[in-house]
Amino acid sequence: MAVMTFTRRQVTDMLPEFLTRRLATFGPKSKARAAELGISENALGQINNALVVRDGDLVERSTFAFRAPYAVERPVLEQGWAEVVAAGLAEATPDGWRVSPRALEIATEMSRRIRDHVRGLPFPAEPTKRAADTLWRIAERVPSSAARAAMTRRLAPGPDEPASDAITLTRAAQVLWGFRDDCHIPAWQEKGYEGPAFEVLSYVWSGPSDVAYTKLPAVDSIDRLEKALAPRQDRATIEKNVDALVKRGDTVREDGAVRITPQGQRTRDAIEEETDRRYYAAWDLDDAGFARLGDDLRTVIDALPKA
Repeated sequence: MAVMTFTRRQVTDMLPEFLTRRLATFGPKSKARAAELGISENALGQINNALVVRDGDLVERSTFAFRAPYAVERPVLEQGWAEVVAAGLAEATPDGWRVSPRALEIATEMSRRIRDHVRGLPFPAEPTKRAADTLWRIAERVPSSAARAAMTRRLAPGPDEPASDAITLTRAAQVLWGFRDDCHIPAWQEKGYEGPAFEVLSYVWSGPSDVAYTKLPAVDSIDRLEKALAPRQDRATIEKNVDALVKRGDTVREDGAVRITPQGQRTRDAIEEETDRRYYAAWDLDDAGFARLGDDLRTVIDALPKA
């Protein structure tokens, strides 16, 4: 019998936790492969990401902004792709990068190595199968118009790869976490926010109490915002965004201190509620179903090795 403790937000919060945990011990393999290729792990990661974000052989900067429109600067991205270009694996274009056939081979092979690693982890059989079956059914309910979720569907195993509940669970979690962004980003855009300013608002916001893994820290100063948002926003940009939120009535600034106003809290809460409304429309689970799924996901996550 399920333990009735997990809310739907808690279950959703486990998705990125699971996706991170499954790769907790993959680092040495990634480092070794990057060394074999003579590039950094960052550059290898950018090549691997091409499988998700490319349009043919073209990777555009605008795609990264579409997937995560919060950053003003993306130094890790730029540095990684500069190295890929220097290694002869891509050509820089005015809007992004054109990847070579060899780069796509590396990405495809690396994606397969990741799946091989995941299959070899000590997944508990029955909880994994139940969670995979449930989440894959829900992932298939995600509309094809959800573009961020659709990108993650590209990471499919080859026809010669063995069937695996662990991989099915991984793919379902990727689709559903991408779909969360498909619901969340339009919800705040429709309120008239720009991504960087909205991220500042989210960092001074007190979020839902039933979220733990992805909960933001509710910072209270420009200094702490600078630390939290580096390197996506520099201090001058953060101050500009704080001032824009002050003008909206969402925050109050007193010297170096920043706090959210009641209006800002209500607005940010309403955006989260609207995100939930859109997101959970695809989930056909009642409270007991969420609780059972939460039990299974918690069992799976806790069984996986830590770094």
